[in-house]
Amino acid sequence: MPYLYHLTKVLFGLGALLLASTSFVRAQQCPIQADGSATPCEYGAENGNWVTSGGSTWYMTWDNTYLYVAVAGPNATDPVSLYFDINPDGNTGVPATFGTSLYLPFKADVDLSITSTPEIRLAVGNGATQTWGPATGTNAPSGTITMATVNNTREVRIPWARFYGTTPTPVLPAAFGWQGYVTTGGVRTNPVPAANVAGPNYTYYYSVNNTDPVSPQVVRPFQQMGYTSPAGDATNTLVAGTYYDVILAGAAKNLAGNITVRHAFSVSNLTLSTTDVPANVNKYSISLDPTATFSESGTGYVLGTVQMQNRPITSQGAFGFGGAGTTTDRGMGLQLQITSVAVPGNTTVRRLTGIRASGNGHQGIARIFEIRPTNLENVSASLTFFYRDSENSAPEGQLALFKAPALDGPWILIGRDSRDSNAGANLVNFDNVSLNGFWTLSDQRNPLPVELAQFTGQASAAGVQLQWTTASEKQNEGFDVERQTASGSWLTLGFVKGQGNSTKTTAYSYLDRTAPQGASLYYRLHQKNTDGTSAYSPIVAVQPDAFASSNALSMSPIPAVNALNINYLSNSVSTVDVYNLLGQRVLHQAVSGSTAELSVAGLPAGIYVVQAAGAGSRLQKARFVKQ
Repeated sequence: MPYLYHLTKVLFGLGALLLASTSFVRAQQCPIQADGSATPCEYGAENGNWVTSGGSTWYMTWDNTYLYVAVAGPNATDPVSLYFDINPDGNTGVPATFGTSLYLPFKADVDLSITSTPEIRLAVGNGATQTWGPATGTNAPSGTITMATVNNTREVRIPWARFYGTTPTPVLPAAFGWQGYVTTGGVRTNPVPAANVAGPNYTYYYSVNNTDPVSPQVVRPFQQMGYTSPAGDATNTLVAGTYYDVILAGAAKNLAGNITVRHAFSVSNLTLSTTDVPANVNKYSISLDPTATFSESGTGYVLGTVQMQNRPITSQGAFGFGGAGTTTDRGMGLQLQITSVAVPGNTTVRRLTGIRASGNGHQGIARIFEIRPTNLENVSASLTFFYRDSENSAPEGQLALFKAPALDGPWILIGRDSRDSNAGANLVNFDNVSLNGFWTLSDQRNPLPVELAQFTGQASAAGVQLQWTTASEKQNEGFDVERQTASGSWLTLGFVKGQGNSTKTTAYSYLDRTAPQGASLYYRLHQKNTDGTSAYSPIVAVQPDAFASSNALSMSPIPAVNALNINYLSNSVSTVDVYNLLGQRVLHQAVSGSTAELSVAGLPAGIYVVQAAGAGSRLQKARFVKQ
């Protein structure tokens, strides 16, 4: 739930200073009193300590001894109901279904009713037989409730001890869930969270997983939601927001915006779509905190985009995402086994379902993973890729891993070391992989596009020398070589015949003798197949000072999204620096050899300058576009 803040803000005079001795879940500027005049000055920030729903404004805060609640707006005779689950990790509380009239998204331990006077009922009994005990009013052995009403504002101060009903009693619960509503003319209205409909199913609630008023991680009462849909729930949308838990059953659902899940996501026997069009996988997404769990059980499935950002991988061993990454705890469906001394560090994984890598008339399965580790150097890992039968149309015995630098390719066959040995396990494994990039599965007998292993360009006195290599070819008629200046359109320079079908490495070259001097030049290959299909290569940029010089860099792909490959570095180059157009250095990397890969995922979109330098070498420069 909302992150609660304690009293450290603005103090007015000695009286306010004395008030600071009590910590509240709010940024307090005014002393709080249950006097029927609730204000943001007393309670704190909107969407943290107060919200408006319909014609009602709800306020809440607490300290270690008391809970403060105020509701402004409804007629003073309209009952206000709040339900609390003060043992969210346990199985206590009254079952969520109250006959057929109300469904709560949790088992409630406390029922607080506020009309002209307050009443509390506590859950009694054990397990599934728990029910509501008798109502108690203002006074009880465990403490007295203070209440005041001014016009249409009701405000109460409740001892936490009343939530337990025993003496001596525990006080502030470590965590709790809650929700509320107003009853007007026999109809439930103005609920909190406001995303709840009139009923009978109340699926949204507020989740406070840290109540400590002095903790920097305290969660404020309206800050963080939870969501539980029952098997009979017919609602079909899940609103945008930050959730602690999301538990889905019932009818198929769509996201109405991006959601973040901090603790647990579970979907059972329904499909949740993050987009209204499967091809538009980036419309909305589910973002998981690094420690959050992710579960798809039965026919439960997320169609679209799920991502986990900055999952710490700081040692050798097996790492899953949203789970252990095993056959019994798949999480997002990926496991990385780190075998090297060097480790990836914080790693972001994005899973895309419902789209397929394609090329040469063939398609991969309808599942793609993007893996972006912080550290790329000297990391060795084993990758295990899980999939569903519904995502695959290829013979399972022929599935192998393919990798690409970008979502649109080119896709290169990596292979496989093992696959599932038990029917239904649905996994493919490969050892000693370089993690950075996009991954999918496809039929290894029918590679996706022609497997373009390398494409580079270098200026020379004769023009621009282009070179490329394919790892294998399938129905490859050949390549149109195309050039574009920074301000021009794409021009076809010539055609290079392909090998047709080949499983061997093939090297190609083309010399652009007509390349203009002093310009930023961009090249790409238009690979054509005998069946009429085609695909484009990544773009290579060449920007020489003069063609008589061998001082030019070659870079691809252009525009760069996550990684930038640099070729033709001088032998003595030891560092590569990236500068923005303000002249500020934004990236620095030590290199060795004639090639380098820079991670540019964290750079804002724009134009950048690469400079490569070393002892005794001429400065090499080139520009690239970050998308």
